[in-house]
Amino acid sequence: MQFKVETKNRQSRLDSEQIAVINIRNGDVKPHGTYSRTQGEKQLIQDWVTQRKDLLARCEIYDMLRTVGHLNLTAQ
Repeated sequence: MQFKVETKNRQSRLDSEQIAVINIRNGDVKPHGTYSRTQGEKQLIQDWVTQRKDLLARCEIYDMLRTVGHLNLTAQ
């Protein structure tokens, strides 16, 4: 889910408004409710999706290397 943080009143708590639901696996971005995203928000979401996919790919590689390390320790 993607949220927009409202900072109108800096003296109170931060409010957030859900603006989209994002499926990382297929890159699908669905607007939430009747909220209309600006072109800037769409670009920020696409940038975030790209960064998130990169992070998940690195985590997957790290998990594989860690598993190999555990197998090596077990074999010894």
